[in-house]
Amino acid sequence: MKPQTIQIFLPEGSPTSVKEAELSNLLIKTIIKQNAKILTILLGILLACHASAKQDNTTDNSEWFVPEGVVYVPGDEKAVEEVRSELLKTFTDHKKKLYKLAKKQSGYFFLGPLLSARIRDENPIKASELRTAGFWIKILEDFEPEIKGLLAKTNEEKKLLSQLLSDRIGDSKKILLRKLHPDELAFMWYFISWDIKEPVFVLETDDHTFLIDFGAMSENQLWVEEISDPCYQFGFEEIMSPCLCFEVQMEAKKWSAGFLEKPKECTVNTIQTNSVSQQDPDEIQNLAVSLEAVLFIDDEYVIGANMATEVMASWIKMVELELNESVLPGQEGKIAIKVTAQVTGHPEFEIKYQNEIKEDWLLLLDRQLATVENINAKHQAVNFELVFVVNSTED
Repeated sequence: MKPQTIQIFLPEGSPTSVKEAELSNLLIKTIIKQNAKILTILLGILLACHASAKQDNTTDNSEWFVPEGVVYVPGDEKAVEEVRSELLKTFTDHKKKLYKLAKKQSGYFFLGPLLSARIRDENPIKASELRTAGFWIKILEDFEPEIKGLLAKTNEEKKLLSQLLSDRIGDSKKILLRKLHPDELAFMWYFISWDIKEPVFVLETDDHTFLIDFGAMSENQLWVEEISDPCYQFGFEEIMSPCLCFEVQMEAKKWSAGFLEKPKECTVNTIQTNSVSQQDPDEIQNLAVSLEAVLFIDDEYVIGANMATEVMASWIKMVELELNESVLPGQEGKIAIKVTAQVTGHPEFEIKYQNEIKEDWLLLLDRQLATVENINAKHQAVNFELVFVVNSTED
């Protein structure tokens, strides 16, 4: 009797692991005999292996580690899985559900500078309707510009930003949420100014790879950055850089990262930058409320041991945005706000003095500060003071 062969296809059409491939090969070569029990057992083993591969989060924990110098805070396993499940449902139907997720978060919905640059390239008119937040990024040894990331606060802005991000994701059949690999942790750490705290994931689609930080800087905020094909040209005034690609190099747990020149990689990804190492004076003049000084009330050692400088700088920028949103016309002078950042909970504010500032705005300012996102100290409360120059027109 001529041997018969069978071919078994997995639900996705291909093996998902080496062991599964070996079993598939074994089954393909299996001769069907009268006793079907052997085949049943082999099928059971194959399906069990396939189920195990599907449940795996594609990260081999035996090889997973946190690179040196990166602050990574694990979360409650059950809570992280609940967030992953919610995000998976959201991005599987992102055109309908992404805005619902963003709207549910009371804090900011914001994008990293690399993803923001690509969205500006694709839809510059709509992108110009959104707020921006500055990211100081070291591009070259003597070139550290401020790059604008798109930011949404109101529901209307979150709806627009959700649409733009959804367009970028596109009609992808592949939607995979997984744990960050070590090199991706280093990539993220290079660009952010806050600690990496779970829940944080990588989102893989057909064409793109994104970082998703659910609770960036503080709770109820959503941050997204794109890390696929990170090659860009940087423009400053009339000067344009060569094509620079971001790379992370790992050696054991040590890592280094930076932008390397690769002329053949770039296509359209152009990032316009602002001034190098300090805020543009013209931009300061155009703000109704602008930061003049940060005064440390506690010893600098105490503050340094309890709060990262980058975290404080990003949070102060958000406070400045809030003040510019709430300022009433006809205000002129200075205000100083004492901030006490607690280990947990909302910071305490005290408006210490004012000069030619109307009381009606001070009352509104008190309520506005209560809505500012949390900034928390690590071990003990820290105190510092923010001095703002106020000059709003009567329009």
